[in-house]
Amino acid sequence: MPSLLSLAVIAIVLQFSEPQRIYRFTACMHTTHMLRLDCRFENRTDNPLRYEFTLTKDREEIVASTIQPNFFNQRYHERTTVNVSRNLVCLYLNKYSQIDKGTYGCRLQMDNDYTDKQLATVKVMKDYLERCGGVSLIQSVPSLLFLLLLPLLQAANVVSL
Repeated sequence: MPSLLSLAVIAIVLQFSEPQRIYRFTACMHTTHMLRLDCRFENRTDNPLRYEFTLTKDREEIVASTIQPNFFNQRYHERTTVNVSRNLVCLYLNKYSQIDKGTYGCRLQMDNDYTDKQLATVKVMKDYLERCGGVSLIQSVPSLLFLLLLPLLQAANVVSL
């Protein structure tokens, strides 16, 4: 019986000690010449977060980093902005062009976490990137007209939902 209790306690502790993990890393065009990389992760602690974005073409090159304390990259320093929130680290790369295409990586590290650095990659090719943001029904005139007329159509018993 004591062994069952021990196993239950271990199972509970392991469940709550599950490490941080990146669950989605995506790229999209924020504006015509601005690339946005979203590194979404499960945040289970309030420990400080450190990040690193890399670009790999022929070799890996650091774009932005707080993991390496004295990091500075002349090529990207003036062009990048990083926003950090509870479950998202977002990199904006301004003046994005064909020379910036390649495989981008996102590394996350939480101080005093049970895991080492988490890593995710995404291949970025300028001609195949979608615009950021979702598609809305209200973006098109016919859809907007239908939404405005829907109460009238329901009142006339033409449409029922």
